[in-house]
Amino acid sequence: MVKCEYVDNCSFFNEKMKGLPSVVTMMKEIFCEKDNQGCARYQLRKKILEGYTLPEDDTLHMGETFVGNLEAMIENLYPNDHEKLQRIMIHLIK
Repeated sequence: MVKCEYVDNCSFFNEKMKGLPSVVTMMKEIFCEKDNQGCARYQLRKKILEGYTLPEDDTLHMGETFVGNLEAMIENLYPNDHEKLQRIMIHLIK
């Protein structure tokens, strides 16, 4: 598998997890170097690039409130947060 093209600018690793270097190393190996297709953040980023969005009036309640901003949703996803990803994806439209 090719290294994920987003890893160098991924705020999850560069900001949220910067105080846990051993965890970052392990997760990067799994999600960024071996199986970026398995990364929830990567999957949502790809949907945005494919032209998917949320309806203008759509608000998702998942412990947090999102109002049609997929970029903000990526920032709130962990790479292994597939359950939250699925709750987001059912609302996507093209």
